[in-house]
Amino acid sequence: MRWSRVLNKYAVPQLVAGERISTGRSFPVYSPLEGSVVSQVNSCERGSEAVEAAMASAKEWRQWEPAAKRDIFIKASRLLAERKDDLVEIMSREVGLPAMAAQAFTEDAVSYVSELGSLIPVRNEALPTPGKNRQFMVVREPIGPVLALAPWNAPTVLAIRAVACPLAAGCPVVFKTSELAPYSQFAALETLLDAGLPKGVLNIVNASKEQSLELVPKLIAHSGIRKINFTGSSQTGKLIASLAAENLKPVLLELGGKSAVYVDKDADLDEAAKAVVVYSWANNGQICMSTERVYVHTQVYAEFRDRIIATAEKVVPVFENSPQVTPEAAAKVVNLVNSAVEAGAELMFHREPTQQSATNNVVGRYILGGVTPQMEINDTESFGPVVYVNKVDSAAEAVELINSSQYGLNTAVWTKNVARGIAIAREIEAGAVHINGGTVFDHGTIPHGGVKSSGYGRFGAQWGIDEFSSVKTISWPMVQVLD
Repeated sequence: MRWSRVLNKYAVPQLVAGERISTGRSFPVYSPLEGSVVSQVNSCERGSEAVEAAMASAKEWRQWEPAAKRDIFIKASRLLAERKDDLVEIMSREVGLPAMAAQAFTEDAVSYVSELGSLIPVRNEALPTPGKNRQFMVVREPIGPVLALAPWNAPTVLAIRAVACPLAAGCPVVFKTSELAPYSQFAALETLLDAGLPKGVLNIVNASKEQSLELVPKLIAHSGIRKINFTGSSQTGKLIASLAAENLKPVLLELGGKSAVYVDKDADLDEAAKAVVVYSWANNGQICMSTERVYVHTQVYAEFRDRIIATAEKVVPVFENSPQVTPEAAAKVVNLVNSAVEAGAELMFHREPTQQSATNNVVGRYILGGVTPQMEINDTESFGPVVYVNKVDSAAEAVELINSSQYGLNTAVWTKNVARGIAIAREIEAGAVHINGGTVFDHGTIPHGGVKSSGYGRFGAQWGIDEFSSVKTISWPMVQVLD
């Protein structure tokens, strides 16, 4: 029976040097919807062996023909597409993802793999003579084995992204699964194995939350690991960066956000309201790019307020009964909202769920107004279905407020004057600014990442491949070949 059909207490293995390991210790993963055990996960006691397997495969993978690597990526993208229904079901069971979100994340994973495959091989450059009768060239070479860590909230695309960028650069990978979504992540990554990835090039280790506290520092410190990529909270990212710095290792960090939207006085208010509601509530707000702050020009604030409330009334049935991943996450959302309201914020829209999950982690949908800088919710990532809408007197004021955040991941600007939108975008401190679009946007053809507490480095396309290569200069004496 295929893995994709075993949806009860599936034994999620580890993968070391091509061997699937299911014996020894394990830990359970519980459904956030039902509270029942979704899978039994083989826990890591062989982290060092996984790194050694990656080290042993590094030379072989580096020397593989680009066309052969590309064939693996293309086949893996096809397998991801073929298994989409199974992956959606697994994600729904394991982390409570709505089917719409699970489908979108899997489609994004397909995009990432196919786009990165098309960019193999790594680019090199020949440059003019610098002088002293020497010529030189600059080459990019794989940086070496990479430790990759990705979270649970978009398990297919984030796991694929974490390994596909270094793989495309010629680097073997040790991937540590999220303790909340190991089933979903292994199932997605298995497409690369089934597509023909050589043994040892991708190794997968699992660990419970408690075990991870010991395992991850050991993996970072291992001499065989040359770079780390991590997607997750800013708090955890600081710890990862600190551990990497102690070992003089580079890191790519894609961290939290407090994504903002500016609605200018000439904006299409209906479309802007729709984008704000959808991208603040999609996947229950459990996306690092989710819309959490909206600044509306005072001339259209009253009208926009009416539009967003009307839009929320229409849209809320689609989202209202999906869970936060844990009761603790749900409690954080409610506490942030209650604290803001007690401090004077307006509860502009609120809808309680019509039903609860077995684990009591379904929260209402919220739109707030009048949030001040003194309120905790002002610049704390809620990671939940809550957004606040404040008025501003100018685009300059909106930019100042957007930039006052510790975060800088994705933003959006709504205006019918695209040239004006670009000018505003150039003033915003963020990894991406989407004009007349939503804050939740990523694609395999563009760079993705943030600034400030949202991290540094970029996934995606050529930028994502370059992250995992080192630059080498080779020079040689000029030779006179003509008489």
